[in-house]
Amino acid sequence: MHAPLSYTLLLATTLLAGTAGADTPRQGKVDGRATPGQQLYLINKGSGAIIGVVADARGHFVAVAPEGHYELTAQQGLACSTPVDITHGTTHHAVLADCTAR
Repeated sequence: MHAPLSYTLLLATTLLAGTAGADTPRQGKVDGRATPGQQLYLINKGSGAIIGVVADARGHFVAVAPEGHYELTAQQGLACSTPVDITHGTTHHAVLADCTAR
């Protein structure tokens, strides 16, 4: 005897939902403001991994990253950076809009 289709789909959905977060990295995000169109780099101080993001036309940017200690820096040639500690499920706010040329 076969199980009803609705029961089988419910069971499959439940099993998938239970494992969906198993391999998901613990991450947070940086939400901030910079000069419009500016390239920014989020550099992991431990691993050296780099995540790049570009500020939109209004200067807004968002970067999602695994937990860790980072340095958020503006494109090369500008004297501007700030430390960022990312923890799971949190948003760090940063402003790099007043960077000056070196």
